[in-house]
Amino acid sequence: MARVRMSGDDGTSLMELIIGMALMTVFMAMFTGAVVLMTSSANKVQAVTTTSQQINQAFLRLDRLVRYASAISTPAKAGASSDWYVELSTPNPSNVSTCSQLRVDRQQLQLRTWTVSNDTNAATSTASPWQPLASSITNGAAAAGTSTTPFFLPTSPSNLHQQLQLMLTSSVTSPASGSSSSRVTFTALNSTAGAQNSATTCQQWGRP
Repeated sequence: MARVRMSGDDGTSLMELIIGMALMTVFMAMFTGAVVLMTSSANKVQAVTTTSQQINQAFLRLDRLVRYASAISTPAKAGASSDWYVELSTPNPSNVSTCSQLRVDRQQLQLRTWTVSNDTNAATSTASPWQPLASSITNGAAAAGTSTTPFFLPTSPSNLHQQLQLMLTSSVTSPASGSSSSRVTFTALNSTAGAQNSATTCQQWGRP
């Protein structure tokens, strides 16, 4: 019987080389796809986190503002772009009140303030410049009566005080597209439910 001797110097056939290269190509494609998917997911998480953080920061600032308000106007739309606004009156010990006006303009949640005499209901200071609180707000032009309006006054017979509900949707496109929506209801502890409306709260500087 003839013996077949295997040599350690035998080379790789062309077919084996082709198969090896094909397998390596498949593995590299799978690895590259996994890396791209993980990077895309990480960027989207970062985008959503960024939008959530800026909305939360705005809510923290507004919590104190709304909590001590004595009157909240009925939210409405104004201006050529029909952006939403709402006004709040906060009493001060020196016989003046601070009027605060919130609006969503050019995808920014903005705030300005002025003071008003409690005796004459006349403005005692000029309105401050608009201060941005949050950017990339996309529901500033929501239609009235929908669930996506940025400002809303909840009404309930059980409410002892006025409440202001803020619903903000923020979207970003860098480093990836992402959006975040948050809805928070604040209670004005110095107010009486139903006692004030848009006709009697902070009208000195008109509509935004």
